[in-house]
Amino acid sequence: MAIETRSRYAYGIRADKVLHVTGDISGTVSATAGTYGASALHSGSKAFVEGDISGTITAMTGEYGAACLKGGGMTLVGDLSGTMTATAGSYGAYGMNLTGQLEIGGDLSGSISATALAGDGAYGIIGSSAVTLTGGVSGIINASASGTDAAGIYVSGSSLDGGSLSDAAEISGTITASSSGASAAIMAWTEMNLNVTGTLSATGASAYAIRSGKFDEAGGFVDNTAERVDRVALGSGAVLIGSVFLGDGDDVLTLSGTADISGVPELLGGTGDDRLVFSGWNGAYSSAMQGWEHLDVGMGSSVGMDALGSFSGEVSVLEGAVLRAGGAGHGDRIAGSLANSGLIELRDGNAGGSLRVDGGYAGGGSVGLDVGAGSADLLSLSGTVSGTTTLLLSVAPSVTELAAAEPSLLVHTRSVVAEDAFVVVDETDYGPYAASVSVVEDGTGATDWYYGVRGLDDEAVMAQALMPFLAGPIESFVPRFLERRAYGGEKGVSPEIGRRMGQSG
Repeated sequence: MAIETRSRYAYGIRADKVLHVTGDISGTVSATAGTYGASALHSGSKAFVEGDISGTITAMTGEYGAACLKGGGMTLVGDLSGTMTATAGSYGAYGMNLTGQLEIGGDLSGSISATALAGDGAYGIIGSSAVTLTGGVSGIINASASGTDAAGIYVSGSSLDGGSLSDAAEISGTITASSSGASAAIMAWTEMNLNVTGTLSATGASAYAIRSGKFDEAGGFVDNTAERVDRVALGSGAVLIGSVFLGDGDDVLTLSGTADISGVPELLGGTGDDRLVFSGWNGAYSSAMQGWEHLDVGMGSSVGMDALGSFSGEVSVLEGAVLRAGGAGHGDRIAGSLANSGLIELRDGNAGGSLRVDGGYAGGGSVGLDVGAGSADLLSLSGTVSGTTTLLLSVAPSVTELAAAEPSLLVHTRSVVAEDAFVVVDETDYGPYAASVSVVEDGTGATDWYYGVRGLDDEAVMAQALMPFLAGPIESFVPRFLERRAYGGEKGVSPEIGRRMGQSG
């Protein structure tokens, strides 16, 4: 079915009240208006389609107001596997333009395209009430405006989810928005619950892959200052191009698997008590990540500290997770607090790196440190210290080099803490030499943990006394001593050495 008018108001299928289709829409429906007002499917109130939309639906105007579907709302029970294409010669192109709620029970596996050729306003799906995508989006939604305001999915007055606010809308397809001004691949005024494994891309002067808020119709955005919660999960396969802004409320954003945010210039939690979660994700905390009060490094994740010096919230490294140094010989900093149940990894083969924690530190996990001759990686703690942390030491120099050097400072705290706050387990056989970790209170309220080799052990001293004819150091008479630098690990394999305070190996 094709309807064309020379001037205005063309309708393919029109119902002044309820548009109710008991089966599928599988054919071709098109409407073309010479100036404005083309609606391929038009419902005076809510549209109801009991089957699938698998056909081809097009709307075109010479100037403005082209919509493939226009109505008070729509319920589509089945899939949207067909094609919707809306083109406006100037402004105002809509794949779906709804003032009421949109519910799609099946998969949106087809394509929706809206193009404003010479002006503002192109929207793949726009609704002022809630949009519920129970079957998710595996297809393509594209919106393009030569002016400003383009959005793939735009909920201007309500929420976006996958069936309820506790159910995520599954986005495995591709949603894009492009304009010369404000653009958003996905935007909602209130709550969003999304699980993204597809591509969200936005380009323009102010472009967002995901945004909370709405267009201000002047090339910018309006933020919703009411508290509500956005939940966004970016999983394997997700690729984002454009910024992310979650606005007010206690929001949660999770990065997992191979989620790619390299094209995200700003990843913003907004105001509220927001949480950024890494779950089985490898990458780095970057300067693009702002507005988060909690940072959780979860099991299976390996995250670099690169920009944590600007993070003043709570960092939690969970069991099975690794928080890495920012780079070789790099001085890292956490401006907030650190709860460590996993591994803080400073070992990179070069002693001299450091991590400073300005807030409190809660142990329970481990910290990996490089040890050199008279030098080591340093963990420096300015706040309170609790729990017990295991130090995993990677020793590079030979035992004779260690014996000739000053003890290496491993941990410095600015308060007096328990002796077992930092321990080294699994003593290492150093032949006749004694190695130890000692705790020193410097008289100013600070506590330091040192590692060093402190001469011969008791048995070696006795042997030296009984054998005065020995002309050289005793280690030269111990078979294969130089190969015995660290039983339990090959050379260069980070052995755990030494013992607790005051004990020697």
